[in-house]
Amino acid sequence: MKSQQAKLIVQELKKRKVKVTVLRENNDFIIAQKGGKHTFIKDTMTELCSTATFTLANNMHAALVRLKKHGIPVCPYKKVVNIKQALPFLRKHGKIVAKAVRLLVKNDGVGVLSDLSTQKQLASAISLIRSFATNKRVPVFLQKQLSGDHCRVLVLDSKKIYVYSSNQKDLIVDKGVFIKAAKAFNLAIVEFECFVTKGSKSLITEVEVAPDLEKYGKENINVIKDFVNLIVNRLLK
Repeated sequence: MKSQQAKLIVQELKKRKVKVTVLRENNDFIIAQKGGKHTFIKDTMTELCSTATFTLANNMHAALVRLKKHGIPVCPYKKVVNIKQALPFLRKHGKIVAKAVRLLVKNDGVGVLSDLSTQKQLASAISLIRSFATNKRVPVFLQKQLSGDHCRVLVLDSKKIYVYSSNQKDLIVDKGVFIKAAKAFNLAIVEFECFVTKGSKSLITEVEVAPDLEKYGKENINVIKDFVNLIVNRLLK
């Protein structure tokens, strides 16, 4: 198996006497079986969550719309198809970032382009994102550029929370906000990217359904153990 994360998941499953079958060695696609039930696992996704919510969380615009409807504070955003639609948003916020709308589909665009403050910069960013897309009319996602402490928040089973910040070791976030946000998507594990601004207000910028736990270093083993416990508990229900 290629991924250290996948290897750890398999190890933890076997410790709990779960039968593991590797279906596709190259992309770490496995089946976990216990108590007469089974689930498919790819990265940190399982079909224990619904396909509909997976698809929703994969679309940044749709995900933030869902969170906003649930009263969750999110970064100001706008989905646009041309520079004319984008200019009012730029004028309102002064400095913005541009992204592909969907997170996990590479042919929908590339990367995050930040520090956009002029019409020329914004037009170039939209063109660059679309140059990597199969559909040259693919929408582009704009967000206000925020300042503050950037962090990632993992929520497992809408209960357990892990906060990771590159700027501050013990960053304080309103955990209740993220539990509420996680409940808006029926997902076993979900990652939120956010900025904690002045006054400790967390504004969510992205939602990811299959976070790469390897990037979190030593802490990831605790997340994986809890993730495996969640899978086992659901298999035994």
